[in-house]
Amino acid sequence: MKIYIVDDNEHFRNDLKLFLEEYLNHEVIGEASDGEKFLQNPDYRADVILMDISMPSINGIEATKLGIWENAHLKVIAISQYQELADLETIISAGFKGFVNKGNLYRDLNTAIEKVAAGELFIPDEIH
Repeated sequence: MKIYIVDDNEHFRNDLKLFLEEYLNHEVIGEASDGEKFLQNPDYRADVILMDISMPSINGIEATKLGIWENAHLKVIAISQYQELADLETIISAGFKGFVNKGNLYRDLNTAIEKVAAGELFIPDEIH
């Protein structure tokens, strides 16, 4: 699948790209360091967008809302190390189709990508 990564941590983006391409056989077609840069250069060919929630400039929640306003077909998965920022109501109302905690990334990411790409939601049990 074609994946677009939005995260302000360059080291994390590089590690995630390697994991996605080498271990999960997905193709990373673009990346941005914050929501503003994503909105300036979105790639609507992406099957799934992995969006950090907490970033400088425009955070992931606002970037997702604005991105979906421009293209309602975007499939965005929230990724964050701060689970307390990820209450279910906020995630769903912003337009996210899934959530993956960075601590569970290697366990949950592929399942989340597959479900969201297929039009399903992926919300782990620990989010309420």
